[in-house]
Amino acid sequence: MRKKSLTVLIASTLCCSILFSSCIGSFSLTNKLLSWNNRIDSKFINELVFIAFWIVPVYEVSAIADLLVINTIEFWSGDNPVADAGKVEKVSTKNGEFLVETKENG
Repeated sequence: MRKKSLTVLIASTLCCSILFSSCIGSFSLTNKLLSWNNRIDSKFINELVFIAFWIVPVYEVSAIADLLVINTIEFWSGDNPVADAGKVEKVSTKNGEFLVETKENG
């Protein structure tokens, strides 16, 4: 009986070390969805889209997809399939316009 409880203790410790390894992930799909909503010019329409995306479970589905699929792929492969690696974006500031390229590591 003592050997069985030791085996269960070791197995549960290993399971917990894998499950609770504190890999949060970047949640890039959900962040892209939120940043798209923030780019809407009108504050009124922005709020309506935000509320509609919570009622129709768009944010929930994107968060679950991030949690279960995309962050898992990112954890095991080191690459995020939703990342903007290689994307060049034009940014306008008061000092002029700049081209910003997103590298693979962010």
